Amino acid sequence: MTVTRAARVAFLAPSLGLEHGFYDVFTDVMKAAAGQLGIALQVVDCGKSAARMLESGSALAQSARRPDYVLLPDYLGTGQQLLPVLDGAGLRVLVLAEGFSRGARATLGEPRLKHRNWLGEILPDDTQAGYLLARTLTRAARKRRTAEHPKVHVGILSGDQSSAGLARFRGWARLKAEAPDVEQASFQYAAWERDTARSAAALMLRSRAEIDVIWAANDAMALGALDAVRDAGRAPGKDVLLGGIDLSYEALVATDEGSLTVSIGGHFLDGARAILLVHDHHHGLDFEPWSRRSPLVSATPENAGPYCRFVESRAWRAVDFTRFSRARNSGAPTPDFSLESLVQQPRP
Repeated sequence: MTVTRAARVAFLAPSLGLEHGFYDVFTDVMKAAAGQLGIALQVVDCGKSAARMLESGSALAQSARRPDYVLLPDYLGTGQQLLPVLDGAGLRVLVLAEGFSRGARATLGEPRLKHRNWLGEILPDDTQAGYLLARTLTRAARKRRTAEHPKVHVGILSGDQSSAGLARFRGWARLKAEAPDVEQASFQYAAWERDTARSAAALMLRSRAEIDVIWAANDAMALGALDAVRDAGRAPGKDVLLGGIDLSYEALVATDEGSLTVSIGGHFLDGARAILLVHDHHHGLDFEPWSRRSPLVSATPENAGPYCRFVESRAWRAVDFTRFSRARNSGAPTPDFSLESLVQQPRP
């Protein structure tokens, strides 16, 4: 198949503008891959507004110069409304970062069936992420257990009732069901935000002083809990163990220092993975499976340093993304595209 022009790709991006925020890193990695592969990438800043996301997606469907592909998170449930609109306009869609809820999935079906232009999805396994977070924290807490205090008392900071929030909580619930010595001592919603989590965690620590672990559904909330632990005169990483999800830079710094016990993540590479799939699809090379799960890593004080330096230096800008394209390498086997491999490779 001969392609005469670059693929036009639009990314409907929520929650941009936060220093070292998840979507800022996600977008920066995506831009690096698109630049190398010659893709015309349009990043549509949708802020934190569901209404703005819906308006922006509808505008893409109606534009006179529409993109060939749309990269779509199901942010605040907007993706399930936009998918039929984009599919009906003939725009090919990849869902990424935030997947559909179970209810929405029952209505929408699977990629390429009811909505034929829905090419596929690349998503973290949020349930597994929540489980890994809980397992790492409770294992560390057990090492400090005494006969006087045989149970692990966990405070839960959940983001919201989105598909990601619910799935991550299911991971925690799975661990709790396996571990009779683990108790859920408190539960608070904290809107995925550091300041809100600081207040919620402070309330937890005042009302349930026995809490020795705080499980947070993202790194921003884990950092807010860390602030609250310090405010309470307790030592994070010693008196209270904390962890989150995302591998954000500040969380990696805190993990490297030992203030956080763990951060789970690696899915900030999924934007680049989507760009690679779109590039090859545009050049006539389809892909399968259509539904993919991004590999996750656990950063702990023992191994956080290299991940921290990788994110701090934005080392993905020095990665040769063309090596991972099937279209660019004439059918030759492509190398492993994982965070571990990128962190380990020599960089200028």
